[in-house]
Amino acid sequence: QLTGLEQRCSVHALNGGQRWALLTKSRSEELQKFLTDEKVALLSCPAIVTISGQPALIEVGVDSESAVNGFRLSANPHLIADSNVIRLNHSVQIGEMKPDSKVTSHESLVGSGQTLVLLVELSGKADAIPDRYVVLVTPEHLTEEKAEAKHPSATQSEAALKP
Repeated sequence: QLTGLEQRCSVHALNGGQRWALLTKSRSEELQKFLTDEKVALLSCPAIVTISGQPALIEVGVDSESAVNGFRLSANPHLIADSNVIRLNHSVQIGEMKPDSKVTSHESLVGSGQTLVLLVELSGKADAIPDRYVVLVTPEHLTEEKAEAKHPSATQSEAALKP
């Protein structure tokens, strides 16, 4: 299924079995329609609001005694002065996450409203077919008024992350 996605995006390599692409709002909408048409399983669709320079964490999974099994997105947006560009420090973990696991963070420059597409491939299964995940992150530069209108519980918000 990701072949169609890769044909629609200019995909670049990251380390650790991850790849990335950056999409405009209209290209992001096309991608979301493609994923819906392909009946890709949606695991989660959270939205968070944070202030520039304040890290945010989304974790979906099951806790056990020694690890969490699931999905974790860590993001720390930094607004670049006098622009619509957001410097986004981010990391994604999928699968078993132990407290002492090493996590590789990445930094991306993303325009407000653009979508950062992260493709994560996990191998190691007995059938040799890797599990593939698509993570969409759309940071937005919001003023307090815009943030309050979009997220009524938000106060002093400057950036919103919608993975």
